[in-house]
Amino acid sequence: MYITPVIISQTQFINGKIGISKSLTLLFHLKIDIGPSWHNTLVFCWKINGGVLFKRLMETWDFDVICVGAGGAGVTAALSAAKAGARVAILSKEPIGYGDTRISKGVMAYAGLSQGDSPEEFYRDLLEGGEHLNDGELTKTISRETVLAVLTVEGFGHIFRRDEEGRISGKVLSPAGGHRFPRGLSSPSEGVSIGNALRAAITRAGIALFEETMTVKLYSEGGRIHGALALRLLSGDAVFFRAPSVVLATGGPAGSITLTPIACKAPQAMDLAWPTRQGLSL
Repeated sequence: MYITPVIISQTQFINGKIGISKSLTLLFHLKIDIGPSWHNTLVFCWKINGGVLFKRLMETWDFDVICVGAGGAGVTAALSAAKAGARVAILSKEPIGYGDTRISKGVMAYAGLSQGDSPEEFYRDLLEGGEHLNDGELTKTISRETVLAVLTVEGFGHIFRRDEEGRISGKVLSPAGGHRFPRGLSSPSEGVSIGNALRAAITRAGIALFEETMTVKLYSEGGRIHGALALRLLSGDAVFFRAPSVVLATGGPAGSITLTPIACKAPQAMDLAWPTRQGLSL
């Protein structure tokens, strides 16, 4: 057996600021070598509270897929995995549908409806906006599948604006920064309505939802991620999640870049460091 200590503190993210409580949590991952499966793992938590040190078994969960992040990307990934028959959990340090998805005002790009526009033109705009540093295949997928993305979100129960005939047409699209053609498809209730649709879709699918639960560390073995350590922000209790697949959908570094004041403060780019600390590539 071996023991890997992890020291974290009980934290809360409030309006983009980090508050640290007096309670310090010491987490120990204790693995018992009884075969190759991570299901043969016991996790103990040592917690100091009021000057008293006590030990207990940590709360643990087993899933096929963990999605870290509960915005549009995380929910879509979770629903896709659940549809394929996987046991899925979503972890988010904020309530579902918050973050950048909520402050986007419910606007999504819809390419090909404006005169002269096409997925190829959208691809060009994405490359220009990314100063040609974009991942080529990913950028092509985004530009090709704007219609599918809109239909997917409406399948969750959201409704985008329609013209007088009840259709999505060029008449309801608005211009946006970096786009040479109007592509902005807005929502009557902005980002709040998308958040409500995301929650409803997760509830209907029976996916386990862990809100106000902040992922702090990923665990790997044999070059693959096998689990995640998280902290319940309201109680300070640690939770260990076992899963052979982890999807990171946490919003990227926008909240930590001071040059983007319109971005939500919750995404802090921590997710970008987790795999690299395990020697894995993004």
